[in-house]
Amino acid sequence: MTLRPIDPGESLALVRGASAVCIHLPEGGDGGAATLRSVLMHTAADTAVIVAGTRAQVDRIAGIDPLSARALVLEPGTGFGEALERAAALAGEGDLALVCAGTRVGPGWLERLAAAARSDSTVVTATPLHHAPGRFGVPLDATAGTDAEARAVADGALRIYPRVEEAGAHCTYVRRELLDLVEPVGGGGAAEVIAEISRAALARGMLHVVADDVFVGVEDAARELCVTGDGEEPSTLRRAIARARASLQPISVTIDARALTQGVGGTQRYIAELILALAASGSVALRVVAAPDLPAALASAFAAAGAELLPYEQATAGVPLTDIVHRPQQVFSEDDLALLAMLGERIVVGQQDLISYRNPAYHESYETWRTYQRVTRIALGLADRVVFFSEHARADAVGEDLVSALRADVCGIGVDASAPAGEVAMRPAALIAERPMIVCVGADYAHKNRPFAIELLRALVEREEWDGSLVLAGAHVHYGASREEERRLLTADDALAARVIDLGPVSEGEKQWLYEHARAVVYPSLYEGFGLIPYEAAAAGAPCLYAAQASLGELADEAAATLVPWSPERSAAAVAPLLHDGPEREAHRALLLAGAARASWPESIERLVQTYTRALAQPFRTATRRARQELERETLVATLARNAEANNRAYNDLRDSIAVGLPLVGEGGMLTHAEQRGLMRVASRRALRPFAIAPFGILGRLGGRGSRGASTGAGEPPEEPERASRDA
Repeated sequence: MTLRPIDPGESLALVRGASAVCIHLPEGGDGGAATLRSVLMHTAADTAVIVAGTRAQVDRIAGIDPLSARALVLEPGTGFGEALERAAALAGEGDLALVCAGTRVGPGWLERLAAAARSDSTVVTATPLHHAPGRFGVPLDATAGTDAEARAVADGALRIYPRVEEAGAHCTYVRRELLDLVEPVGGGGAAEVIAEISRAALARGMLHVVADDVFVGVEDAARELCVTGDGEEPSTLRRAIARARASLQPISVTIDARALTQGVGGTQRYIAELILALAASGSVALRVVAAPDLPAALASAFAAAGAELLPYEQATAGVPLTDIVHRPQQVFSEDDLALLAMLGERIVVGQQDLISYRNPAYHESYETWRTYQRVTRIALGLADRVVFFSEHARADAVGEDLVSALRADVCGIGVDASAPAGEVAMRPAALIAERPMIVCVGADYAHKNRPFAIELLRALVEREEWDGSLVLAGAHVHYGASREEERRLLTADDALAARVIDLGPVSEGEKQWLYEHARAVVYPSLYEGFGLIPYEAAAAGAPCLYAAQASLGELADEAAATLVPWSPERSAAAVAPLLHDGPEREAHRALLLAGAARASWPESIERLVQTYTRALAQPFRTATRRARQELERETLVATLARNAEANNRAYNDLRDSIAVGLPLVGEGGMLTHAEQRGLMRVASRRALRPFAIAPFGILGRLGGRGSRGASTGAGEPPEEPERASRDA
């Protein structure tokens, strides 16, 4: 390559809007050869390239492969400011793209930088993103800077051109308007000079932006030049950096899986399968926050799938943030929300339904229900995206004004009808009878509508369509249960009661056995956010008797919903053909299996990753600040409530202690433990008691006219009514 020295007084005579490139070689620095090669390779042939450095530096890079004969050599003094000043004069009326040695540019870099710098008439500089540490750095797991990576960032860029206080020193496009307004200082390195002219431009009302569609590589020697400015990055810059990182490597995701303990339910099964499906997809870098009692089988499965396990204690101690933190279930407390903020840049919350949000009967008290409602509102206000299983659940939350439709996504749920890993179908030990059975699976929450299953059984028996049993399989809940109504129905009809078997909670293996041996599964739920049971039943060979309530209407063809809400007699007539072998039974099962085939995990994961991507790309909302303030308030309220409860307990303990005359011997009393033991020995001896204890009674009567003992004339105060009744 021919490097031509610049003659004194020479000018490129560029016009407004044109640009030249200036590569600065700091004294003692290396990396100029790779920088010059990348600039010549990815810059139009009619663009002037200026190399600003000493003759010795130029001689060191002159041996690179000849790519062009258009590089001009400028020999300034030692400072970046003097090089900038001379290059600006050489460029005539044109702009300058300043590149420090050690920076490697990629395809289209100059055109996109110029477009960003001219995105607004008040913008005077544009800085690209880079992979090295620093304000404009994109944190990556591996070294970046290749041409393919530059193209990937450009293709995925939001082109929001974040506005910043200072331009970057590693590579900066400077418009002629700024060069005419501000004279660069002579001394100092690139970072100091760029910072000085950036502040001068800012003081005049001019702007600096980041070209978030330009990505350059920087060598180690240039990294210290990349840090410009202090303080928190603007949210638009954080958003642009996150989007660039997502273009170069899988999105990093933390799943809050603390619900995975020894207990197994629908939510637990969903979370476990979600984690395994996400890991299997390879589309994200996965981290899982686990409870201390995470089952060993699940821990092994997650590790084998490539997910990083993060113990809860370690998570609360402080860990690096991932791009996304996803809680796949409702948020129940302010502590849940506080943890999410410690784990990810963007928060995704799964809201399965609004059953507990609307129903005070599902909570310990009215106050705890109101607390849950407040936490739900805060959580959905704080979340960047909210995930639902069904369109009905999404519309329900949007209708309550809990979340904007723009932030609500339906990602569905994958169906794996087989028993979970390690589970074997097994007969429940409590199931002794051999009669044919209809099975009702689900806890006895009121909305599960188990009393209707009992009434349906009676209607089927009366129609002589069924001569078997109804098996109830599900946990008994503390609040909002249907137990009393079930008991009333069975108490009034002994013959009916003899046909109903309540197994209580069953394992996944026992549930699978029930599916496989049931003549039908009845699922009369009034409200579901999704509802997997019809799919699971069909996969095991049994029809499922349900109504098209809430999201259950989205499961399959409308003809698959056979219950008539909520008439036991009409429902019995509708479902009777499904209890016997024949074309109607097979057609019903085929409809459910077709619906299950559409609910695949790969499709659900694809939609979920799209949700993650949208969360990273969307603007940070000002409403989030209000939600965080509400979270702080809720945390304070909860803390005050806990403190008040502790204070009440302490007060009651103290009151009880004083009420029975124990200040002398209680905790911190006037008598030592040895003195107390001695007093007890004396009091236990009949012969000594009158001489040792009686004088204290005399002193008490003399010193207390208003005491209860004096007013009643008794030798000892009467027992408190409250304590007496309690003892009785």
